[in-house]
Amino acid sequence: MARPTPTRRLLQPLGGIRGHSERSQSRPTASQSVPVGHVAVNRRTSTALCACRSLVASDKKGSLAATRVLRPCGFAAKYGGPEPREDEVAHREGLRRSGMREVAQAAGVSVSTVANVLSRPSIVAPQTRHRVEQAMVAVGYVPHGPARQLRGLPSPIVGSITLDLANPFYAELNRGIEDVLSEAGCLVLACSTDLRPAKERQLLGLLQEQAVRGIIISPIDPDPTALLQVSRRGTPVILIDHARRHLDLCTAAVDDVAGGELAAEHLLSLGHRRIAFLAGAIDPGPVARRREGAQRALIAAGLDPAHALVDIRMSDHPRSSVAVAAQAVEQILATRPALTAIICLNDTAALGVLQGLNAADVRVPDDISVVGYDDLHFAARLSPALTTVHQPKYRLGRAAAELLLDEAHPDHTHRETHFRPTLRVRASTAPAPRRS
Repeated sequence: MARPTPTRRLLQPLGGIRGHSERSQSRPTASQSVPVGHVAVNRRTSTALCACRSLVASDKKGSLAATRVLRPCGFAAKYGGPEPREDEVAHREGLRRSGMREVAQAAGVSVSTVANVLSRPSIVAPQTRHRVEQAMVAVGYVPHGPARQLRGLPSPIVGSITLDLANPFYAELNRGIEDVLSEAGCLVLACSTDLRPAKERQLLGLLQEQAVRGIIISPIDPDPTALLQVSRRGTPVILIDHARRHLDLCTAAVDDVAGGELAAEHLLSLGHRRIAFLAGAIDPGPVARRREGAQRALIAAGLDPAHALVDIRMSDHPRSSVAVAAQAVEQILATRPALTAIICLNDTAALGVLQGLNAADVRVPDDISVVGYDDLHFAARLSPALTTVHQPKYRLGRAAAELLLDEAHPDHTHRETHFRPTLRVRASTAPAPRRS
């Protein structure tokens, strides 16, 4: 068998972009050579080709002949087009990212000081930190997230997972979280579970994929197994409004059992003995504890909660809770005239109840008293003004953020921060009406 002749299919090296007239006169031929590793351009297809060394069998004795083959590479392999022109490359080089070295030179500090401003600003003197921040603006420095993580610096992103971002309670809570974390150079990524456990699990996974600095969460599921797993993988987790019960996690919470007691004790003091408790189809931990507090108050007054506290459930549509609560009024009125008061799971539901009662020509508080929970910004502006249990929402968010930042300290120990709710008595409650 005749020995095969090694094939050489070669194009000229890429040496700048020629004009059209030169292009027509210097079309590459098969005899021209391309050094291994150089790039040539097929001008008919605008495809960049790379001369690569490969080996092909040549004879029966097993000797190998080297040949250069042309394959798409680099920019062309990825985008299917020609390599950018040299002037384009130069232009891009002129607009490249400024690094920490440029910031350090502009601020007159060391690179390590710049790194501390980015990762641990609290340890840098305020004047120095301000000078470095001004230098960042002057040179157009933007931190590169993946590069920070490769250097072992903590991510500036913190995830905040709450039940419903449309609820004003969580808006004020997140305001407190953001005010603390922004001072520490962090960005808050706010998410909503919409009371769906599957979505909560999905969000936990997505935030871990982003290697966030930590997660602040108001959980749906009382089972902490998934959250403990997240923490053990190295992502700090802070609970909001959760009964910690000796978990190895930090918690910022309001005493919801005490809040439920306050609401029920107030109504009992006005002579109410048949009270409705309006809740959702799913009971997050805080709502369940408020019901528990109301039951305790009834027992302390010598009443049987099974008879004196009527559980009313409404469907869970967090983004339309006002309308859903208004619809639940029909169920409440069906039990009249026995019921004389309603404790609502939150102020948003109480707003819907007031609208539903008004539409049914039921007078508040003459016929039925209504108590809310949270003391949202609109509670005092309703007609009648809403009696409600006040929660320090902004302070709760700040406390959760401070617990998260404290997790970075080597001597950190998990702890709980608790707040005591207070009752705000307004015009939506009055003595129980006398029934004939």
